[in-house]
Amino acid sequence: MKMLQAKNQKGIVQSLVSLTKHEIEDCRKRNSYFCPICEERLLIKAGDKMIAHFAHQSKSRCPESLHGEGEYHEKGKLELYNWLRKQGLQVQLEAYLPEIKQRPDILLTIGNKKIAIEYQCAKIPRAVFLARNKGYQKLGIHPIWILGGNKLSRKGKSSLYINSSDQIFLHQFATYTPLTIYFFCPNVQQFAIVQHVYLTGRKCAYGQFYFSILGKLRFTDLFTSYPLDSKVFTEFWTNEKLLLRNRPLVSRSRQERQWKQWLYLNHFYQSTLPSIIHLPIQSQWRMKSPPWVWQSRLWYYAVFEKKTVFLDQCMLLLKQHIQTPQLFPLIKLTPNPIEEYLNLLTKLKYLQRRAPNTYEVIKQPRTYKQVESVLSEDKCILNELLFYERYYE
Repeated sequence: MKMLQAKNQKGIVQSLVSLTKHEIEDCRKRNSYFCPICEERLLIKAGDKMIAHFAHQSKSRCPESLHGEGEYHEKGKLELYNWLRKQGLQVQLEAYLPEIKQRPDILLTIGNKKIAIEYQCAKIPRAVFLARNKGYQKLGIHPIWILGGNKLSRKGKSSLYINSSDQIFLHQFATYTPLTIYFFCPNVQQFAIVQHVYLTGRKCAYGQFYFSILGKLRFTDLFTSYPLDSKVFTEFWTNEKLLLRNRPLVSRSRQERQWKQWLYLNHFYQSTLPSIIHLPIQSQWRMKSPPWVWQSRLWYYAVFEKKTVFLDQCMLLLKQHIQTPQLFPLIKLTPNPIEEYLNLLTKLKYLQRRAPNTYEVIKQPRTYKQVESVLSEDKCILNELLFYERYYE
């Protein structure tokens, strides 16, 4: 495990990153250095192509020694530390917290508030991620996770690839702030703040990108909220719906294979699903299945089978599709995606709210067979999809 700081034989914490080669060699001769966690003796590593650091010996039993850090991570962590320090903030590099036996990359103190900044450049097991956040929560420390720029994969101008292992790094600090994820690349000294993240279910998401050179950014700028660009967002989601209709889905998951079977048994087709399926839901992060899977099931249940719809019944129907918000500790809110979807159907006048958790169906769409019958009687040669949309809307 590479460490930028260690304790010497007098218990004084020392770093090597700002020392010259001669000073580092002098430290090697005059002092002994120890891990603040396991108290094992550490080695000094320094060279022309690496940042000077301390390291455990190969047979170390320290739990921290199992989590290796690369040069990219070390460089980024140090750049973030210096960036905060230059702003006059009270900041510590690799401060050890003995109460929880954790060592955040950076510990920031602002008044009575403490913030742990973790710079993550590699995949981390969710169990480890949750345990670290739980430890910070125990001490009243607010965690902020910044991903390495090496983990940013843009799909387009307003979209990025984001798999389930990276979705845990989504932040939302209050009801009025958008879902946000942070990236920093030390090689180009650039921050990427991605706001208004909407998961699409295709291992990607809509997001509004804001790039800034590190030297022109202040810590408080990380929390500036920008309005949603409704025009760009609408264009993006319209394209998403076209992809759903026009591209056959590769049934890689059991849920999608079951969904295709469900469509077949109910005489529905992917290409002719109504426009109210695959609507953008901000709290999609709470769902295990893609939007079109759970929304189509809920749509069929709510609009076709029932005259009165109860939220608790809908929750029971989709209990296998929803996951606990405790898996996303960086999101302070606990929204209900099913209720969010029902509220959208209410705005579109397919449902009407009768009580806080009760809705009444007020618009009955035609079934696919009814639409097919209309098409067979119509002498105009028009696209089946356009007819379906006309009668549905």
